[in-house]
Amino acid sequence: MTESSTVLVELLARKWTVLDPILRDNLAQTDGEPLPHLILSDMVRWMGAHFGTDLAMCVEVWDWLGEQYLRGDDSVRDLIAVSGIEMLPDPDEPGGVELREILPRHLLELDPWR
Repeated sequence: MTESSTVLVELLARKWTVLDPILRDNLAQTDGEPLPHLILSDMVRWMGAHFGTDLAMCVEVWDWLGEQYLRGDDSVRDLIAVSGIEMLPDPDEPGGVELREILPRHLLELDPWR
């Protein structure tokens, strides 16, 4: 865990407040220690479950994560690739195809299902 990956999930929760309870729940379970990989993977699972009602937000989040991937250090890129892209629902699961359709191209290239 690095400061940059922790900052990324904190910014994500601040920017899209619907994701803040995920951050808070994770912090409560770890006595306040941020575990960015667990937090982001929970956020991705939330998007997989809510793409039908919050598609516009999911598009915004993935566009933002795509920008952060391009600008971020190795820790941020690893976080987005491993706990973001690799945690997408499988293509045959609800949200799996739909979330992949909204990924920025450079993130879609990281998808192991590609």
